[in-house]
Amino acid sequence: MVQSGHIGTTAVVNNNYKNCNCHALILMRFFKEKINPNYASCYFNSDIGKRRLSSIFVGSTIKHVNTKDLKKFTIPTPSLNYQKQIYKKISSIENLIHSQTKQLEKYLILKQSTSQHLLSGSTKVEI
Repeated sequence: MVQSGHIGTTAVVNNNYKNCNCHALILMRFFKEKINPNYASCYFNSDIGKRRLSSIFVGSTIKHVNTKDLKKFTIPTPSLNYQKQIYKKISSIENLIHSQTKQLEKYLILKQSTSQHLLSGSTKVEI
């Protein structure tokens, strides 16, 4: 979890980042029998999670979260199976949004290119 700056932004770090260095992060480990890390990350990154986290932000100029306050912070924990289902649904929606965004970017580039050809007169349109 980001401790200062984009406070509360959370990601699950896997072995691909094994020897990476970081700054202003809080590393959390959960009891795997109780909390799925992907579910926890989704919760912290949600609007509800961010709003609740903001109640423990400290600092006047640059906000941050203290580990002692985060340690006391609780999140709703349905059964592990339900947590996995929630994560799977959210992940599926995020993947769909990502692919649709990429497709939209391609269409916007095509629109801009076509508009430039039409407005420059290099492509003629019969009316």
